Amino acid sequence: MEIKARILIVDDEPEFVETLSAVLQVNSYEVLATDDRAKAQKIVKTERPDTVVVGTITPRGDACLLCRWLKHSSGVGDLPVIVVDAPPERQATKGWRKWEGLAMEAEDYLMKPVNPEALATIIIGLLEKQIDRIKVMVVDDHAMVRDGIRALVGVQRDMQIVA
Repeated sequence: MEIKARILIVDDEPEFVETLSAVLQVNSYEVLATDDRAKAQKIVKTERPDTVVVGTITPRGDACLLCRWLKHSSGVGDLPVIVVDAPPERQATKGWRKWEGLAMEAEDYLMKPVNPEALATIIIGLLEKQIDRIKVMVVDDHAMVRDGIRALVGVQRDMQIVA
């Protein structure tokens, strides 16, 4: 069986992670999972997932910091991110703060409880869009030229910098 893509799930609720992982693995996707922001950042740098699902993690606010890091870090800013927030009754202690949600740059925002099959469909749709993107490797001996090209290509929705 061929692995289609890698998906990183960052959430501290084992049942949510296990259920979503099972659905994605049935569809031949490799699933990486963690419940910690620092571990997630390390996985993104070393394993290069194709998309990231950011759920609820503690301490409160770490999910927002991770999402912001994903969207503004060189080399990973183009990763599709899906945010899965805590249910309304738990948002005061575990979910995203209102200002964090407003500043979020994720491709989709969902609230628990989430149907794993529906979430898998959203993930698969995002991955299909990624496949259609033009992959660009920027090579030049001048850092300023590389940065300029990277900035121009980075704002194109149909292009992705891979190196």
